[in-house]
Parts: sequence; structure tokens; C-alpha cells
Amino acid sequence: MLSTSRPTRTRRIAHLGIGLILLATLAGASRVAAEPAALVPLGMTGDWQLMFDDEFDRPVLDHRTWTTQFRWGATSTTTPRATYRPGNVLLIDGDLVLRAKREQYDGRPFTSGMVMSSDQVGRPTKFSFRYGYVEVRAKMPADPGLWPAFWMLPVSGSWPPEIDVLENTTGHPRLIGMHYHYAEPDGGHGWSGGTWTGPDFTAGYHTFSVEWAPGVIRWRVDGVQRRAAFTTADDVVDEPMYLLATLQVPHNGPKAGVTGQVDPSGRTSSDFAIDYVRVWRRG
Repeated sequence: MLSTSRPTRTRRIAHLGIGLILLATLAGASRVAAEPAALVPLGMTGDWQLMFDDEFDRPVLDHRTWTTQFRWGATSTTTPRATYRPGNVLLIDGDLVLRAKREQYDGRPFTSGMVMSSDQVGRPTKFSFRYGYVEVRAKMPADPGLWPAFWMLPVSGSWPPEIDVLENTTGHPRLIGMHYHYAEPDGGHGWSGGTWTGPDFTAGYHTFSVEWAPGVIRWRVDGVQRRAAFTTADDVVDEPMYLLATLQVPHNGPKAGVTGQVDPSGRTSSDFAIDYVRVWRRG
């Protein structure tokens, strides 16, 4: 079972079975982690090649990889109560922190944070891939009325498709949603949804992953498959996709699956913490 506390960088490396290499330099001995290829997807076997890895251990966000607004701007039609601002994206103690705040900005009562591995419409995508294994280690916020998610959209800008690696509506701390939106042959919107009830995901860090291969999508939590695979081969997306992490402030009510009002305790902010994001391809 995974620890409910966030390990230090050294403990995380040890947990993954990666040794530390000590190199002597003119300046003395310095600690260097093993090559990234030593990282493997949790619970998986076979040959995997790491093609993307952000441990968020830099002092500032890597803007060569991430953008802090949607391709189309700072707001979203699905969460019209918040404006996404770069200042709500923080790096704290090796975590990427997306922070929702109760503050009036641009006519909306909240601000929040998001990142994506694309750029504005018309600019090159920073990171995208076609088929692979995505793994994110994260801790959900506890304050009610929020909507943390990690998901994927196509580089083409079309919708659907959309692969949701994880979704959580706070107020349901033990429930994780794993969804797929796709285009049906007649042009309609197809949807495959699944949820899993597990531990309190606000109490500690857990891994959430998607294996995306030709004709199949599988979801896992802490390395174990937790919903039925999507296997309608003709409906599985086969175009490159990019990554998004968002902390959304939706309308309260059944449409968003949110119970309770946003931030009823009077707290002024709430955090969605992401320890790392990794993507592999089959070797």
C-alpha cells in the first residue's frame, strides 16, 4: 500500500528501485539519479521506454513543456466561475500545485490554476504523443465544490475525443472517475464512464494511469486496473494528444457531480498537488 504522506525526492527514487550514483567531480562528490530509463510504470511488466518525465523539482515551472492557460484562453465554458491565472500555478516542495482561490477577477468569483503540454491555437504543441502509458501521482484537494482532473485532448483541436485519466469531485473524497469521450460513426458524441471507490484520495498521494494502445484504453489506480477497459476498437482515438491538469470551479449541482457549495468553510484557497507526470511508450 502506498504511503499517505508525500515522500522526499530521495525516498521516491528508492521506492521506484532506482539507485543513486555518486560521481566524483572537481567540486567534490555530487548525487546523480539513475538514467530515466530505469523508471517503469507502476504495476506493469514488459519493455517500456520513458518519453516524458516531469518531477517538478525545478525552482520554476518548465515553460518549454507547460502552458498555464487553455489553447483558447483563460476561461472554460464547463467551469465559468473561475479565471485561470499563471500565479495560481506553483511549485512547492517538489509538487506542481494548482490553487483555486476565492477572489474576484475579470468578473468571476474565483481564480484557479491549470497546465497543459500544448500552446495557443496556431502554435506548435510542446509535448504530444500517439499511444503510450500515462502516469500521474497526485493528492486531491479536500474542500468541497472543486473538480480536479488530469486528462488528454487531441492536437488537432477537434472534440471529442477526450481521455480522462482521473476526475474527482470534492465532497466525494473516495471516488475517482475514469472517462472517455469519442466521436461515433454518425458524428454523435459517445461516452464511456467508470468510477472506483477506494481510499480517501485527499489524505495522501496515489498514482492514476491510462494505458492507450491501438484499439484499447485501460485505467489503473495505484497500478491496479479499476474499471473495465474500453475495447471498441474503431472508436479508440488514434491521433496525437496532449496533457492537461486542471483544478476547476464548476457550477454547483448534478451536472458537474458536485455536492455542497464551493468552500463553505470560508477558506480562501485549496490545492490540487501533483508529484510527477510520466509518459512511456512500449519498447
